[in-house]
Amino acid sequence: DIAGEDRCRDLGKPGLERYGRDQDLLVVGAAGEGGPVGDGVGDAQALLGGAGKDLRVAGDALVGNQVKDLHLRLGENEILKGVALDVTPGQVVALLGPSGSGKTTLLRAIAGLEIPHAGAIAIGDTVFYDAARGIELPAEKRGLGLVFQSYALWPHRSVFDNVAYGLKLRGTSAVEIKTRVDKTLAQIGLGALAERFPHQLSGGQQQRVAIARALVYEPPVILLDEP
Repeated sequence: DIAGEDRCRDLGKPGLERYGRDQDLLVVGAAGEGGPVGDGVGDAQALLGGAGKDLRVAGDALVGNQVKDLHLRLGENEILKGVALDVTPGQVVALLGPSGSGKTTLLRAIAGLEIPHAGAIAIGDTVFYDAARGIELPAEKRGLGLVFQSYALWPHRSVFDNVAYGLKLRGTSAVEIKTRVDKTLAQIGLGALAERFPHQLSGGQQQRVAIARALVYEPPVILLDEP
C-alpha cells in the first residue's frame, strides 16, 4: 500500500532524466503552454500519503485535478488506503515508493482500469469516479494518455499505425490522423521510422512510440508507468 510517513518533496525542474526506475509520473496539461502538457517539465512533487490521510484536498468539493481519499483492494489485499493528491495544471508529479507499494495501481485507477471501492477522482470539471455519488466513468470515456511499463505496442502494426490507433478509434479523419501522427513522431525523433515494426526498434525507441501514442490525441493528463 502507498503508506508511511506523509511527505511532499519538491523535486524542482531537473528534467525527466533525474527520475529513477521506481517512480511513476502523472503529467497534467496546461492550456496555452505549448500543447496539451506544456513545453517543459515544470515543478514536480512526490506525494505519498499514509492510510486515510489527505495531502492536499480543498475542502469537501472536487475541484481541479484531484484524487480524494481513494481506497482500492485487489482480492483480500487493501492496496490503496486513503490516497489523496491535488495537482495543478502544468505540473509533473512523481509517485515515489518501493516495488509493490501501489504506484501502478493508483495510475490504473485514475485511468479507469482498476475500480476503487471508496473515494473520488476528478480531472478539471469532469468527475471520473465518486463512490458516494455512484459515478464511474468508463476508461474509454476518460480521454487520458497512458504509457504502460511494457509499452503494450501492437507487434503486427507499424510505428505509424500504433500511434494512430487511438485516433482511429475516435473516428478522426485519415487526413487529420496523418497530420497528427507525422507531427508527433517528428517531435520525438522517430519521423523516419514510421513504417518500421516494434521488433525493428530498440527498447528506447519502443518507449518513445508508446509516449507518442499517448500524446497524439492531446489528452488533458498523461500517466506514465515507470518511464
